[in-house]
Amino acid sequence: MASYTPIAHTPMSFPGQNSTEPWIFNPTTFTLITMPNEAVLVDTPAVKSRVEPVTAWIAEIIGHRTLSTIYITHGHGDHVFAAGYIQEQFPDAVIRATNGTYTHMLEQVSPELWNGLWVPTFPELGEGGPPDLQVEVLPESAKHFTLDGHEFRAVEVVGGDTAASTVLHVPDLSLVVGGDVVYGNIYQYLAENTTPQLRQGWINALDQIAALKPRVVVPSHRQSTDNFGLEHLSATQEYIRTWSRLNEATKTWQQLEAAIIKAYPKRIGNFILRLSELVTKGQPGLYTMSTANILSSKEAFASAMTAIFTCPESELESTLLGIYSKDAVVTVNEKRMTWNDFFPYIRGINKSMESAEINTHYLLQDGNMFAEKHTAIGIGKDGTKTQAEAICMGEVNAEKKIIWLEEVLHFSAGTDTTTINYE
Repeated sequence: MASYTPIAHTPMSFPGQNSTEPWIFNPTTFTLITMPNEAVLVDTPAVKSRVEPVTAWIAEIIGHRTLSTIYITHGHGDHVFAAGYIQEQFPDAVIRATNGTYTHMLEQVSPELWNGLWVPTFPELGEGGPPDLQVEVLPESAKHFTLDGHEFRAVEVVGGDTAASTVLHVPDLSLVVGGDVVYGNIYQYLAENTTPQLRQGWINALDQIAALKPRVVVPSHRQSTDNFGLEHLSATQEYIRTWSRLNEATKTWQQLEAAIIKAYPKRIGNFILRLSELVTKGQPGLYTMSTANILSSKEAFASAMTAIFTCPESELESTLLGIYSKDAVVTVNEKRMTWNDFFPYIRGINKSMESAEINTHYLLQDGNMFAEKHTAIGIGKDGTKTQAEAICMGEVNAEKKIIWLEEVLHFSAGTDTTTINYE
């Protein structure tokens, strides 16, 4: 395994930029995993000019082996746009990704994001049109592939710096290639995690990775002096918590930037730092890299719902309003509620919960309508256990917030439901 970390200087103009200040895009790590006969590359550069050093590095490392797979961890352009140029040098390489990642990739080449974000960030992209990549989408029933007798598992996680994030788990190597879920000593991209529940989802995703018990963890954005240890998991979590705390304590992006730099003076990547601050503080006229929302994936739905029941009570209203419109009408087991009833109902459950785990089994979408099925296990602060299965049908508005929801809850036999207050 090895990595290569180029730095791209970006010409995009931001508020508060000094005319001589160079914007430095986060260094990106590309991981090469070799076996006796084959090799796997995880993620690719954004632009053609960055490909030659990477292909030369690959050729030097793999020797007689065949580069048979390019695995894409998520849809951000700095991890995928130049994959076709890699294939020109290694024609046996197949691009593989989950369906969620593939959908996310297509979002990035929409006119709005391609022209509004990616071309200004990497002007070289403007010399041609968006890439037309042929991707082998891993089936929902088997999100893995096997090469030279070794299994490579695409693990969909409940959060990250963007929607539909995955990590690549190689059990035989006790290895996790972390995509944009795990960061090294780099400013983290938080422009798509502007609500408490989204940031909690990212924290939970890092717990998912820890549960895989890896010995080697590769951050996709790191400094050349960073190692590949487990400490990146807790450090990434702590940065998110620090960001949340400092965001609450500041009013402007300038104040937030000063506070973050003071807290993390050795991190680099001022482009991502400034973009994250501006979006978080509501600077108008900026594009973000995703349309992350509760319907982005089964994992996103489950993470959002879990956050409702586990977030601090002080954050409950903002968490709910990140998922539901205040005009929403919600019916649970024939009890119809508007906001004035729904918020106290959820608050009562939240206050009684010590922990909660929600697992979404399916999520179907048709336009703004959706259907979902999940199981939920909750442990009350008094030690009682609540276990239920739920089937939901609903509708979201243009902002992907729920405006109508019908939920049927069925409690498992033996479940103590005395703490569930419907009144």
